[in-house]
Amino acid sequence: TLAGKLDEKIVSLPKDRPATYPQFQSYSRRLFIKNIFNNIDYEGGFQMQGASLLGYGTSEELAQLILYRNNVKFMKSLSTLFTIKPESVDAEKAQSVIYIEKDSISHNFIRFKYQKSENKVTLSRNKEGLSQSPFTNTYHKIDMYFEAIYWKLDDPVMEMGALFGNTDKSARFESSNYFSINKYNEIQGMDAVHPMVPIEQLSIRKDTTILLLSEVASFMGKPTNQILPVIGALNNGGFISYHPDKELIVVKKKLYDYLKARAKKIDYDPIDFDSEVDGSQQNATLNLLSYDLTIRGVKKVNLSDSQFVRIYPDKQELVLRKNRDMKFSGIVNAGSTEFFGKEFFFSYADYKIDLLQCDSMRLRVWPFEGRGDKQIRLKSVIRGVKGTVTIDGKENKSGLKKGFEKYPILNSTQPTYVFYNDKSIHKGVYDSSSFYFKVDPFVMDSLDNFRAKAQRFPGEFKSAGIFPVFREELYVQKD
Repeated sequence: TLAGKLDEKIVSLPKDRPATYPQFQSYSRRLFIKNIFNNIDYEGGFQMQGASLLGYGTSEELAQLILYRNNVKFMKSLSTLFTIKPESVDAEKAQSVIYIEKDSISHNFIRFKYQKSENKVTLSRNKEGLSQSPFTNTYHKIDMYFEAIYWKLDDPVMEMGALFGNTDKSARFESSNYFSINKYNEIQGMDAVHPMVPIEQLSIRKDTTILLLSEVASFMGKPTNQILPVIGALNNGGFISYHPDKELIVVKKKLYDYLKARAKKIDYDPIDFDSEVDGSQQNATLNLLSYDLTIRGVKKVNLSDSQFVRIYPDKQELVLRKNRDMKFSGIVNAGSTEFFGKEFFFSYADYKIDLLQCDSMRLRVWPFEGRGDKQIRLKSVIRGVKGTVTIDGKENKSGLKKGFEKYPILNSTQPTYVFYNDKSIHKGVYDSSSFYFKVDPFVMDSLDNFRAKAQRFPGEFKSAGIFPVFREELYVQKD
């Protein structure tokens, strides 16, 4: 027996439109149905509108769908209204959470859809309104801007990218500690005071992160309708979460951190990933076994503005791990040095790159004579580099603090080699197995501004029997 309210109404409808009456609404909003679809439980109230079945809740008591993976709760979606059909369940506005160990991927204004025929969930952002806010990923510690997440409930991977049929294949991933002065100024626009400032002040004064829209408007000295555009911009930037049904503003940590970074009171980083893919390829794939996030279509990643450290991933692809650690191949540009390799590993906490499989290292120097406006790449390269490039101090990712002038620092931990077997040198007559310079392990600091004339690489020279092996130093020649 299900207690509720019944409404009947005689209305005239075209034959092709489904009937909306009679209507029934359960009094209880905590009805539980296990396996409403396979591995999906429902909890909430129920409505009937004609033959249509709806799951409903209120803003205080939302209805929810709980999805399981390997018999463990993996995803939850909450909404005031779910449209339930034999082959699907859909919510236009839902709060959705994907659980990753003790962390999550979440969004407060997402469209949730499950299709039974494909056993597939789609979480999609709209291009308008509050849905434009990013997916918050606390495991990898990034904010993610793309249109949709796709997951088949029995698959070990989750795809992220554009909505089906959309030709715009761009996406953006930002570090949780990212700061951009251009983004900060863009939000301020022509306002004399940045809108983040009074929101922060009111939050501190009331000692709460939950504020009423009306009190924020009053504190700013403006009518509510006048501040709504900027509230929308802050929501879409991930600085606040705005709930229009209650007219509530929830202030996020990102807002406080942005203001502190602008005032140079805390450290921050410049790490973001712009992704652009072609065809049916998705921008990112999450492996549900390892939680590795493979991001595609990434031409460049900036790791340090002040120390000029960039990475250029091979095939424009890299793997993001917990807390922004990265695995990739390709090119590392650190100051005036370049590293080429098949396997690099970036540790965010240590802010350094491990050169696991580095084929070669090349230096760039300014001309010794004249006033050239471009650096010259040396023809000799140092091969087989093993070691680390420490980008900056662990607490100086922004490069603002003094006392870190010697960064980036290269620590070469094993002997490396310079060969002279290039075809341009006497048609490659100097075979690399018997004619080479063996460089001792070395430490090279100030990679962004080292003095080429002072840089020396001690080691030994083997000349295919022309001379006995002898000790010498490699250094940059005048030409």
